[in-house]
Amino acid sequence: MNYQEWIFKIKHHLENVRKQAVKLTAEVIGQTLCEDDFYMISILDKCIRLIDGFAIMIEKRNLTCAGILLRVQIDNCLRTYALYAAENQTEIIRSVYSGEKQINRMKAKDGNLMTDAYLRKQLAKFDKRFDSVYKAASGYIHHSEKAFYSVVSVKEPSFLEFNVGHPVRNELDPVLQECSEAFLYFVKFQFELTRPFIESKVLIDSTDTDSNV
Repeated sequence: MNYQEWIFKIKHHLENVRKQAVKLTAEVIGQTLCEDDFYMISILDKCIRLIDGFAIMIEKRNLTCAGILLRVQIDNCLRTYALYAAENQTEIIRSVYSGEKQINRMKAKDGNLMTDAYLRKQLAKFDKRFDSVYKAASGYIHHSEKAFYSVVSVKEPSFLEFNVGHPVRNELDPVLQECSEAFLYFVKFQFELTRPFIESKVLIDSTDTDSNV
């Protein structure tokens, strides 16, 4: 499969998960709008916008931006999990629109601060790859070897080729593909983290319906 064929395939997958994200958002809203819905809706909206941006970056072979978007999507998973882990759910819910306190200054139910490192460690219990992919994707945000090796390549002894401002070299196609597969994986990971919330929302809606009968 050449790169263009692969692009067509990956964009199809991205379109599918986008539709799933919209559907999940509708399920979060349900029939009864609650305060915690705003928190979950905002994270799902962010996911949808990341999907849209990622599709463009992969088509343009912009590995730097694709890697950053992957890192932000992983952050979405951290923020989704934080709602379940929080000692004070009201505090974390209201942080979305008040901006008074950062999540990393809030405590989890076990008394630990909900730093990224703490949340990563907790999610790594569900998937061992979580921490390693997080660290790898962070290399695209912080200036590191990720930026260096996407620019410089050794063609022969004593000869370097610089690729500045152009789409990444063809030999980095496997990296682009790996980045895309990881992005799709963590979009679906966020969906799985969202499902318990939706299940509880269905119970709330059914209870409200019963009380109105």
